[in-house]
Amino acid sequence: MSEERGKLPQGHAVLLAAGLGRRLGAGSAKGFVELLGRPLLSWSLETFARHPAIGEIVIVLPPGRETLERCRAEVIDPMRLAHRVRLAEGGGRRQDSSYLGIEAFSDEIREDPGALALIHDAARPLVSEFLITRCLREMLAWPDAAGCLPALPVKETLKKTKDSWIETTIDRADLMTAQTPQAFRLGPLRQAQERSRASGLAVTDDAMLLESLGLRLRVVPGDIENIKITYPEDRMLAERLIREREAR
Repeated sequence: MSEERGKLPQGHAVLLAAGLGRRLGAGSAKGFVELLGRPLLSWSLETFARHPAIGEIVIVLPPGRETLERCRAEVIDPMRLAHRVRLAEGGGRRQDSSYLGIEAFSDEIREDPGALALIHDAARPLVSEFLITRCLREMLAWPDAAGCLPALPVKETLKKTKDSWIETTIDRADLMTAQTPQAFRLGPLRQAQERSRASGLAVTDDAMLLESLGLRLRVVPGDIENIKITYPEDRMLAERLIREREAR
């Protein structure tokens, strides 16, 4: 594995932690919700910081000086990552927070169209180094790809409904559920971000921005344990999975 990682291109990470976690019942920013005695966002931050191919890391938080200071005090300083991590205030939508995170990179990285950025939802605390490596390796293997993302095949039967009535069944053969981290070349990503801001295009993930420009994106196998913490039961599942990992 170390030999393979040595061939990987360097990537830079944006961790999106600007959500308020209302569905989780959080009384504060979602990234500070406790997961086995640690702030939620610290789990994915630790994984990205440990990966040898990751350079700069930006954490995007809810707006407000107090939130930024809390992140430094409760997450960054205890992990001794002040030299690696930049902080940015997020926007009203996920895509706004992604844009502000990219803008927070150092000038050298931000202005390099070939630089690789990995955008990850900090609400996915179980992201693995292996999945990060998989995304970086795919970008190296496909230089004509504007980006790539991990995804899992849809297993359940899908129904389109209206007012609790079934309208039709959707063929799931080619459908997949997207995960993060999503890796992009900064040139196409910034172009797509700027165009969406000018046009008002609303998206639910960063890949949709590049799709809107007709750019080519790759899919790599996702990780079934790379779950997103949205509801209280998700946190319970994540804690169980972490304990199982530690026991292996």
